[in-house]
Amino acid sequence: MADASSDPLFQRALVNVVRSSADLFPPTASETTPFRTWSGLPVVVDEVFTGLYRLGRITSASFLGVDADISVHAKLLTGGLLPLCVTLASESIFGAFLDASKTKALLHGHSYTAHAVGCNVAKTSVEAMLALDKGGLWRAARSEWSRSDGNPQSPWSTWRLAFVTDVSRFDQVDGVFALGSVLALTLKDGASGTLPRLSRPPTL
Repeated sequence: MADASSDPLFQRALVNVVRSSADLFPPTASETTPFRTWSGLPVVVDEVFTGLYRLGRITSASFLGVDADISVHAKLLTGGLLPLCVTLASESIFGAFLDASKTKALLHGHSYTAHAVGCNVAKTSVEAMLALDKGGLWRAARSEWSRSDGNPQSPWSTWRLAFVTDVSRFDQVDGVFALGSVLALTLKDGASGTLPRLSRPPTL
């Protein structure tokens, strides 16, 4: 059984409950960010593995229809060339730590923070992904997957539908899951039923 925390319906319901519960973290009289855009608690989304088109969309939070207050990105940020991570925050979150005094500062940094080469590679990598999305180079893949259910907004994969279908029919395969560049296989084991799921992006 899948962990409830990975179920999209559970995640969206959790966000709805948190954001509708203003009493969890009410604004204080001394709060310096009157433009707060969240209620209850800030929503944090970990996009390290799933963001930047890994699942076919620029953010995985878009599947839930949620705008994160804080999000973390890495992996495809530099196309895997250099280690680099970035934490993004809404203006209200950022403003809460914007002060001349270090007592209010968020004294936190990632490895390779402000690494000049890494930042330039990340800029180029993100621009390339946006160009792929806007330039229609993924249109054929999107079209192929949307035809399977007639919905142009369907989730899609860079893996060919025919390939995924063929693999799913192998006797030793128990299940196949494809989304964006991720392909996950669950293999059968004659002794215990199934082997652990294997996940990997396509070889470019």
